[in-house]
Amino acid sequence: MLKDLPLSLGSVTGELCAYQAGDRGLQAKIRPEGSGPYVKVNFTEELDSEIRDALRKNVNIYGLLKRCRESNSVLEVDAHCITVIPAAKPPINGLGIWEELKAEGGHGRRPNAQHSPR
Repeated sequence: MLKDLPLSLGSVTGELCAYQAGDRGLQAKIRPEGSGPYVKVNFTEELDSEIRDALRKNVNIYGLLKRCRESNSVLEVDAHCITVIPAAKPPINGLGIWEELKAEGGHGRRPNAQHSPR
């Protein structure tokens, strides 16, 4: 059945959420960004440690994509390389800024600053 699937080179981005080493070789699953079913990731020993280190992280996996003929959604990827996507930094807490403004008079101006008339 898989030999009849459309093939292309490309990548899948999402959270790497499962790992399996067994009789069928090395496999993982990725939960793609947005929506859609899990994508099966096939890989070789060369990528084994990188895949294990990337579990529970957002990644981009590049390789040979096998797609569903009807929906064109990606079903599997034979991984050639993996890139871990750095986690977004949390937003900066602005509370300290407001405390400084309050101490300066609460108007966002320094007490000794000169202002021109409007």
